[in-house]
Amino acid sequence: MSSKKVSAPAEEIVNPGSVSQTVYDTIIIGSGFGGSVAALRLCEAFQNVNYSATAGKPVLLLERGKDWWGNLTGQPTKAPPFSNYRQPDGRAGWMMDLEPFGTPQSPPDTYGQPEELDGETANFNTMTTYAQRPIPVYPGLVEMIVAYPPPPPEPVPDAPAPTPTMTTIVGAALGGTSHVYNTFFQKPSQLAFTLAFRDPEKLDSYESVLLSYGELAQHYDTVEKMMEPKTIDDKDNMVTETVPVREKPVFTYALKRSPPYLSTRSFRKQVKKIEDAVRLSKVETPIKSVQLEYTKLALDWSVVCKEVEVEMLPSAIIGEMWYGMNSYSISKTPSEGQELLGVKKALDQNYLKQAKDTGLLDIRCLSNVTNVYQDPNSDKDSPIYVINVEQIAPTDVANPTLLVYRAKNVIFSAGSMHTASMLLEYSNNPNPEAPDTKGLPALSKYVGKFWGQNGDVTGTQDLSIKTRPSDGGPGSTDASFYFVNDDTLNGITLPDDELEAAFNQSIDYMKVNKSASFIRLMLYPAWYDEADNLQNTYNMSVCYQPAPGEFLVDPASDKSSGRKVYSLYYPNTPTEKDEGAEPTEVGDINVGVLDSVNALTTVLTTWGEVNASKEGESLTRRNGPLTYRGPLPALQSTRLHHARSLEGWDPKRVPEEFVVAYGVTAHPLGGCVLGKACNKHGQVLAADNETAVPGLYVVDGSLIPGSTGAATPAWTIAAVAEYCMTKITGNIVGTTQQ
Repeated sequence: MSSKKVSAPAEEIVNPGSVSQTVYDTIIIGSGFGGSVAALRLCEAFQNVNYSATAGKPVLLLERGKDWWGNLTGQPTKAPPFSNYRQPDGRAGWMMDLEPFGTPQSPPDTYGQPEELDGETANFNTMTTYAQRPIPVYPGLVEMIVAYPPPPPEPVPDAPAPTPTMTTIVGAALGGTSHVYNTFFQKPSQLAFTLAFRDPEKLDSYESVLLSYGELAQHYDTVEKMMEPKTIDDKDNMVTETVPVREKPVFTYALKRSPPYLSTRSFRKQVKKIEDAVRLSKVETPIKSVQLEYTKLALDWSVVCKEVEVEMLPSAIIGEMWYGMNSYSISKTPSEGQELLGVKKALDQNYLKQAKDTGLLDIRCLSNVTNVYQDPNSDKDSPIYVINVEQIAPTDVANPTLLVYRAKNVIFSAGSMHTASMLLEYSNNPNPEAPDTKGLPALSKYVGKFWGQNGDVTGTQDLSIKTRPSDGGPGSTDASFYFVNDDTLNGITLPDDELEAAFNQSIDYMKVNKSASFIRLMLYPAWYDEADNLQNTYNMSVCYQPAPGEFLVDPASDKSSGRKVYSLYYPNTPTEKDEGAEPTEVGDINVGVLDSVNALTTVLTTWGEVNASKEGESLTRRNGPLTYRGPLPALQSTRLHHARSLEGWDPKRVPEEFVVAYGVTAHPLGGCVLGKACNKHGQVLAADNETAVPGLYVVDGSLIPGSTGAATPAWTIAAVAEYCMTKITGNIVGTTQQ
């Protein structure tokens, strides 16, 4: 291993195994919604006790990704920094030689043939093949991780290769996935939250819920004040255009009425018809109620207005999202010069910026952590942790510089796809400085268990009205469909006895119907499809078994490298076409995301019945070779180009049809669940499941048992982080020697 020494106020770069002379108080690994909250609250706590940074900053944040806008690392970008769907390059993917999202391949002899969606379900991982363009290997923004079913206890000779069951999308950046997600900021109702935070081993037990809504309520408010999410229909979101040929050449109108947001208006129009039909009992359906709303987004809507006004190159309004959005504003603070601020209110603009401004935080980007272990010469009751890092050079990714940092405390905030696997690896492999011992103490048996994907499924619909599906990003509106009564909507909270009754009603519904008791549909842009009547939705529910995934040792890793490596395994989702695959009993973990599939199928069936065109049928038609069609095959799950075929309408045939796709998520949760692998505030538990490991914490989505209550996870992850840090800051700062 190479060694390099540099001058730094609170770090020592040394050969692995040697003793560093300086030690950070706390090192945070990762900078997503957990790590960013942890960084700010910890720096504030040090500030409140008048900590002096003259001897070095107490907190170091290690992030494997780039500071894309450059504002927190002293290298502000002079131009928008991201790749895009239409011309992807190395910036698109994290250490990949192919673009993250590819072009679906269709047989050429079917071009021009009308086809229909038929209400089927499909595994996103196997529904078609994709041509992925080569890109340079680079520390880009999007990482895609594929999971498979758990391996059999004993190897099966000549067994076919396993079928992928889950593809997870995560971000690599200073600010984590806040640069990748579509900025939806959703908070679950009290009932949905309570169902999401059930003990995975006691799914029917109201008394065993791991965290109450009341414990988190104030922290939701704190996060909202910081992130400032707003809806598209905010009164300030206005567009001004000049049309010289008009009598009044300058006119102003609401952003939501602009051409790119036709899909928003069409979605809301059809949902309102369903809502009326349900309320007036005009349709036979198990749906009891519908809630339609404009979604809060942590987005600078004023920049989106400029896109519509053609004052800014379009990004949001043409469906760009996963690879980052290049629209921006310019900082109005004179001391900050001409800093560009992305249209997404990513964490580098709020939590991380405020943490940096305390003067107590060091940030090291492009720092990929490869090992964490306890210094065997340190006190076991107050150990020093050694953190090995590969410092990535973007121009020479194959030859990273090997660095070592040391700290009294380590907060794992690497996200649900990495935190659990890191802890498992480091606690089950030898300590480099004491090979007869493990790098970390034996940890709770629950580390690596109870991983879920937020009940995510996707829907593709062929509608009877025009939608303009490729525009109107990164989102705007959603609708929730309830099969049970939820009296806790719109911030209403119930007393304990009434909440328990509602909880039990939902549990009963899920067990009897093999379906979620409610599901939220989010309108989602699919930039690649210029069809005029296609609709894509990204949908979330709470499944009866919300966290069936688990991190297990990769059987081949020990043989190939001599080191145990852990990967996510996720059960297949059985559907009606999978003969003999139905779960044998309620609560069987081998159900994947079946409850969400069934709930969405019910909603989309009702949708078609209510909104069927009386004039005729919307058909699906291939129109020749397709252009690059990019992201998320689940969102393009028909594998077709949709178009309205006026000549093909037949009023006697069933109009609106759909496909439901499962097996993909951008919302990984769990693996180090609070109250199971960690105590109630995120301190990692030892093997006895009672003793907390000194100085070892988790603050990220790993703490959440697989679901955030039919809502996007960002708000809840940040609120849980705020909740945990109220205790962790006391543990760390309260014992710090000044």
